[in-house]
Amino acid sequence: MTHPERAARPDSEQIADQVGLPTQEPSVPARASQRRPGPLRLGILGAGGFARHMREEMRRVPSIEVTAVASRDPQRAAALGAPHVFASYEALVSSGEVDAVYNALSNDLHLPWTMVALAHGLPVLCEKPLGLDAPEAAMMHDAALAAGVPLLEGFWHLFHPRFALIRGLIEAGVLGDVLHINTGFTHTADFAGNYRADPAHGGGMLLDLGCYPVSAALWLREGSHAVSATTLSVTHNDLGADMHLEASLQLSDGVTVTFTASACREPRRWFEVIGSDGVLRVDSPAFSHHPEPEHGTAVVLEQAGERQEWLVPASDPRAQMLEHFAALAAGDPQPLISPRLSVATAHALDLVRASLSAPV
Repeated sequence: MTHPERAARPDSEQIADQVGLPTQEPSVPARASQRRPGPLRLGILGAGGFARHMREEMRRVPSIEVTAVASRDPQRAAALGAPHVFASYEALVSSGEVDAVYNALSNDLHLPWTMVALAHGLPVLCEKPLGLDAPEAAMMHDAALAAGVPLLEGFWHLFHPRFALIRGLIEAGVLGDVLHINTGFTHTADFAGNYRADPAHGGGMLLDLGCYPVSAALWLREGSHAVSATTLSVTHNDLGADMHLEASLQLSDGVTVTFTASACREPRRWFEVIGSDGVLRVDSPAFSHHPEPEHGTAVVLEQAGERQEWLVPASDPRAQMLEHFAALAAGDPQPLISPRLSVATAHALDLVRASLSAPV
């Protein structure tokens, strides 16, 4: 299967100087009124693990109907249970059988095939990371704005009510001044033969897992962006992909962030916000797995020797993200995951990547 050429990219220094781009947030999608009534007809690009997991979620979302799948492996595509199966991504995008696209391809194929879908006037839900770097993320959002259709990065974790609760508590001042965020996403996985272990395809845990804690920290610190980064420890595989990484970020509002992203540590997903008056924390799983623990998860406030706890009921943030995407495609003008956050997250990861090779 041939892939479209990668377009000329914005200058990375220009992106760094203007982090937070695009400054113009999308308005009501210009093409929303042209869509047929009924569920959003969604086409899936790819038939790998992400596609299979999300296909099960889509069965639980009435506002979405999967009408087509495209894959290099027709048998895997057919197994996803769509009425139309295509052997090429271009054929799906140009088929007229879909109103929108879910891009579940390897990281290096997010930019080219998202750009093709946008050029066809199709809204896109793209797996994280949206791009390999901030210039790619900005390019795709500029293309979506020009096409008048929504583009949503698959930061499903931010649709869980625990993060809305944490943000509300911080805005209510329970922590005083926020000083530091300590967070991470670790597990033990053998990615041999998988693109996640191959830097040629955008592999490595910085992109694969680091985007979870970094995007959550930046979402809570709305309007802030990373200004510097330091790599604290890193382990590479034989191909040069980072399979374990610990790093720190300095944000523009003075808050510091320490995060871990690893495929070779015990499973743990945590999020902790330290303030001048207390500490808010979510113990594992701060970034949900499916299914969630039946009892839900706890958000804990420790303050002046006292402990207060809020139990957040079990939720299905992936399904909520899909419902949100369908609403955006129908004309809802208020995206939870803004272009500003996607680009700022990519920029922070760029700074960490640059620190990997910086002189000590």
